[in-house]
Formats: sequence, structure tokens, C-alpha cells
Amino acid sequence: MSLIKCDGLEVLDVESKAINDTFSTWLGILQELQVLILKSNKFMDL
Repeated sequence: MSLIKCDGLEVLDVESKAINDTFSTWLGILQELQVLILKSNKFMDL
């Protein structure tokens, strides 16, 4: 899944999606993002 073209995204909820990955730099392009929910995943390098 790519969020590259979601530059107007205001809310991103990936709670309990079993994501087991390094924390991505794509958050830097989400300039309109106001709410980010990451609970219950296994992100590394936060």
C-alpha cells in the first residue's frame, strides 16, 4: 500500500494492522495529517 498520493490525508488509523516494519519516511509528505494512530503494531526505529 502506498500513501504517496494521499497528500490531503488528515487522519490515518493503522491500529492493530500487524505491521512489522521500520518506521517509514512517508509521514513527511503527509503535510495535512492531524491524527495518527499506530497502536498495537511492531514498528522499529521510531
